[in-house]
Amino acid sequence: MGITNKVKTVIKHPHILLEWLVRQPGIRNIVSDKIAISVLYRCRFHRKMDWKNPKSINEKFLWLTVFDRNPLYSILVDKYEAKQWMAKKLEQGRYSLEHIIPTINIYNNFESIDFDKLPDSFVLKTTHDSGTVKVINSKDNITKNEKELIGEQFNRSLKRNYYWFSREWQYKAVVPRIIAEKKLIGKNDDLADYKIFCFDGKAKYWNYISNRKIDEYVDYVSMDGERIPCSQGDYKTSTGDIKFPECWNEMVEIAEYMSSGFTFLRVDFFVDVNEKFYLGELTLTPSSGLLPFHPDEWDYKFGEMMRLPNIK
Repeated sequence: MGITNKVKTVIKHPHILLEWLVRQPGIRNIVSDKIAISVLYRCRFHRKMDWKNPKSINEKFLWLTVFDRNPLYSILVDKYEAKQWMAKKLEQGRYSLEHIIPTINIYNNFESIDFDKLPDSFVLKTTHDSGTVKVINSKDNITKNEKELIGEQFNRSLKRNYYWFSREWQYKAVVPRIIAEKKLIGKNDDLADYKIFCFDGKAKYWNYISNRKIDEYVDYVSMDGERIPCSQGDYKTSTGDIKFPECWNEMVEIAEYMSSGFTFLRVDFFVDVNEKFYLGELTLTPSSGLLPFHPDEWDYKFGEMMRLPNIK
């Protein structure tokens, strides 16, 4: 996009400029989390954030971001440390550790990765942010140029503190690293992704993520398996049948066990081609609390499910 088009975009959508400004070093360091989040919320939802009486699920996520600051949360959002926490939790509950995705290695930077010691297929991801993931289907087929581009992407990410993007304070202290994991195989090479939303240790609804390689679908589903007629952001919803995996009941049981004691926790799972499930990430504030629902009424319907803690 040329400079002229960028200027036109900013003039047409001034909230883009506001979001950019509140994240700049010269400004962000003197603006509190509460004020920054208020600006980001106004830009995304075109209404004021209600700090005194939050009602929508996104408002409540943001309220928790500012007022509920348990040091444990920084462990839960660290993709390496969270796996250690989940493994201990599974042991305490006498669940199998086979539900933890095997870690191959952990690195401080991309240059320290010895590809010769890695299997032919694996997954690379950063531990401290969201979205920096690379699935390597065959390392022997990666060209030198492709490898350099992957390295540039990961090293850029390692220099970034994700906290400044959305002011989710739990990310601020996470040490930037790269983790190499076993690559899971899904049916038709489309790894099934289930995200279970739990409130006070009780599963209320879930996301089903599919068709990732072509045109990703994100469906909202009730615990009874009924489609919830809503979408979020620019994500599309599918039209086919949504079926429970064979391991569904155990997944829900573990999700509720993992989320016990938390006001809210989304527990993510992958189900492979053999119907075996693995724990993915633990999420405290889905989409940073900044992604609108369509229709908007579902923001408030989901919000009714959350009971905020009594924090002064």
